[in-house]
Amino acid sequence: MDIWALAVVFHRIFTGMFLFCDDPGYELRRIVEILGKLPEPYWSSWSKRSMHFDDEGKSLDLPTQRPIRKPFSEEIDSGLKRFGGMGDEERVMVIEMQKRMVIYEPEKRIRADELVKCPWFVNDITSK
Repeated sequence: MDIWALAVVFHRIFTGMFLFCDDPGYELRRIVEILGKLPEPYWSSWSKRSMHFDDEGKSLDLPTQRPIRKPFSEEIDSGLKRFGGMGDEERVMVIEMQKRMVIYEPEKRIRADELVKCPWFVNDITSK
């Protein structure tokens, strides 16, 4: 199962926004802003990296750059609040689950059999 793709779908459902793919040329910058430096050799081979980030992966925040949206966790949280129906505890569960789904290295990402055991899937918050 493609956990990354599922995370993108969940983000769209939970926030009403695209997670990464909303503007060509912007999406890679957005990914790095959310998840940090790309793993090697991708970081070193990204030719336009120095236009957006220093060597440590910190954004240069240049005035000519399109501003990054809210940080990942904040964006999910505000989207969940906007669409309603989730309390604080459930929103935390969703955010933590999403973070585990969008890790660069697939072998470090949560697996499907682990995902279905996440508290958001197994807990019935509404009955509390």
